[in-house]
Amino acid sequence: MATTAQLLFQLLLQFEPLNLTGNIIVLTHSDASWAPKHEGFYSTAAQKIYVSDGKVHVLVHWKAKRLATVCGSSAAAEIRAAVVAMNDSKMMQVMVTEIIGKKAPLELCVDASIAMAHVKSKFELLPQDRSYVLDVRALRQLVKDQEWPAQICWVKGTCNLADTLTKPQRNSIKQALRQLGVQVIFD
Repeated sequence: MATTAQLLFQLLLQFEPLNLTGNIIVLTHSDASWAPKHEGFYSTAAQKIYVSDGKVHVLVHWKAKRLATVCGSSAAAEIRAAVVAMNDSKMMQVMVTEIIGKKAPLELCVDASIAMAHVKSKFELLPQDRSYVLDVRALRQLVKDQEWPAQICWVKGTCNLADTLTKPQRNSIKQALRQLGVQVIFD
């Protein structure tokens, strides 16, 4: 009979090798939780960067941090998080390309449909929130980069892998252990 620690270790640290001869991509999920500063809260931006061969996704970087800028809306927080994630992903893209010897495309997944619409739109935004307009322009520029190709796509909020870094996950480890049939005796 396996101990709780052994089951948890197997659950969290499963590893499968990537097929480096296939098509390798850098897959990034970005998310944000918006909070108005006047209530004493700050928005949080999160990202998870995976290297994938299409079948196996290996988590190589994750980060969640409070945003330094005050965001006027949840769309602004999502765009700010996407810009930060895209910049980190570009560095990872260069690193992976150097390791495998060929360019690895970059795909950024976000769950804010309004932010996606603004990035993909050909129209200029009205500068009501200047930092939001600048972030949208920066994201458009990063996607258009000819030397290091990138694309941005929308995913449902429940499918966004960075969601776990911005939302409370109080009982997730206990629930995972219970699903494995382990009797949890700690709180």
